[in-house]
Amino acid sequence: GEPRGDHIHAGIDFKAPEGTPVRTAHGGVVARTDWNTEYNGHCVEIHMGAGYSEIFLHLRDIAPVVSPGASIPAGTTIGTVGNTGRSYSAHLHYQINDECGRPIDPGLFFGTHRRSLGASDMQAFLEFVTLCDSLMLARGSEP
Repeated sequence: GEPRGDHIHAGIDFKAPEGTPVRTAHGGVVARTDWNTEYNGHCVEIHMGAGYSEIFLHLRDIAPVVSPGASIPAGTTIGTVGNTGRSYSAHLHYQINDECGRPIDPGLFFGTHRRSLGASDMQAFLEFVTLCDSLMLARGSEP
């Protein structure tokens, strides 16, 4: 729900190197692919049942098994992380919508817990993020 210019960001962004496999967390029936590609890039929506949908945006590519109407089990690779559409770096935008099409927090949906890091742990985490960023930049410059 963070504000981003003229809209509210409705999902969670997972930074990852381009080409990293993306798997469905819940699975279901593919509702659609590649809509509003100027903004979403390559994308997939999977109906999970009970009116809920998983949405994956900015994919580099979509796996051949993914097409509207296909039944996709949980854990199936549906594509790879990309930087397509309105995106400024390689990442996966993951979102869950309810039966009315409203985005809901995937952490709440799956019952995961958030926690805060203590100051010393936060410092170590930020140092690790910096290391990961430098490694991904170095990898991006490789032929």
